[in-house]
Amino acid sequence: MTPLRKIRGIVVALALAATGMAGAQTAPATEPAAPASRWQPEVERLDQTYRDRVATATDGRSQWIAGQFELGDPAAGSARYLRARTEVPAERLYLAALAAACLEPVQPRPPACDATDRLADWATRDADNGLPSLLLAERARRRNDTAGMITYLDEAANRTRFDDYWTRGAVVLWEDIAATTTGADPASRAILASGYLLLRGAYGGDVWRSLCREPVGGNESVRAACHSAGTALAQHGNTWSLRLAGARAAERNAATPGETADAAVRYLQLQQRASACAAQSDTLSAAFESTDPGMRERALKAWERRLLRQGADGEVAACGNAG
Repeated sequence: MTPLRKIRGIVVALALAATGMAGAQTAPATEPAAPASRWQPEVERLDQTYRDRVATATDGRSQWIAGQFELGDPAAGSARYLRARTEVPAERLYLAALAAACLEPVQPRPPACDATDRLADWATRDADNGLPSLLLAERARRRNDTAGMITYLDEAANRTRFDDYWTRGAVVLWEDIAATTTGADPASRAILASGYLLLRGAYGGDVWRSLCREPVGGNESVRAACHSAGTALAQHGNTWSLRLAGARAAERNAATPGETADAAVRYLQLQQRASACAAQSDTLSAAFESTDPGMRERALKAWERRLLRQGADGEVAACGNAG
């Protein structure tokens, strides 16, 4: 595993990680890079030490964290997640991570994904969560199973929770870092955690790049199912990035000018709320760079409270902008 050689744009990273906006938008290419954190040397040291620790640890939490670092290696990542899933079978965070890793289109299939349908396993064991149904719909689409795609979209449209456990994972990661990097300045530990939280986006955000993107032979049933599922996600997604993806899908699959306008307004409102939530993090982000230990400590406590609220209630509810 390669350590983080540079921690760039750390103030932006903190704000985005604290609000889940990393998966919702990308900064323009012309935007100047944010200055490096004053804690960069310590963060780089912590990064190497921490990665070395989780690489050899055998508990379920460490296995899940190590899997987050296996970018570009689905076999290694899924193997880590399977060990975490086996160690703590009731933890839905590990269940979702394994299912998502097994969706990577690689050949041969990783051993952790070959014997069991991990996505179906997630859907069965997390029955009130609409996100696995969306992913099943996308898999059906890829197999040219239009009837199956509609069925899964209809299932998703009837769910009132869409959760990829990003906020739960943030709490698990932070608790582990806080427990195993004692002695480091709290600001550097929080920055390290925030950087790790940007390693991946929401599992269900990218699915809309292909699912419901284009009409299927003018099939009205597909369009209606896509609109309903997108609307449900926009209303009940656990993160801003999921809600924004749902609102955009609903807009693309609207049947009338009125539906299109309503979906566009919904998307704009979500953008505004998400941006306002991110703005609330700006002060905290700046405070981590302060030379005043008291200010940094207060900022850390506020940042941690928000992280815990997000883990319990979702980032939309935690920001006080649920709609």
